[in-house]
Amino acid sequence: MQGVALFEVHGDKRMVYFDLSVIGLSQVNVEESQFEVLNEIENELHDLIGRYGPMLTNDIGLEYNDWPTSRGIVLARLYMKDSEVKLVLLASYERSLISRISSKLSKLGWKPIFIFDIRKIMKSTRFPQR
Repeated sequence: MQGVALFEVHGDKRMVYFDLSVIGLSQVNVEESQFEVLNEIENELHDLIGRYGPMLTNDIGLEYNDWPTSRGIVLARLYMKDSEVKLVLLASYERSLISRISSKLSKLGWKPIFIFDIRKIMKSTRFPQR
């Protein structure tokens, strides 16, 4: 995983899907085995997710396509209680993609709880490394 984000949402499922589509994510089919990584991430973030009590989950595969700057597959897990989405967990194998998506979702009112993203560091050609 190159990036992981956990958001507090408090909205219905249609609103979440709408927000995701507004920022450029579209639903795609991914193999069920790819969602195994979400279980591992959930185990690592158990203390943060556990504060909200028991919830139902729904896994979806998403594709981000902001051509020509970035593209990639994002795995998402929606945490629901009483037909309301409380939390959304996002994970991606692409560098810097979660940061790009997170900033857009924050502008839509999603509250970031946890963000981890590996970014590429640009090397300067002007000043050589010693």
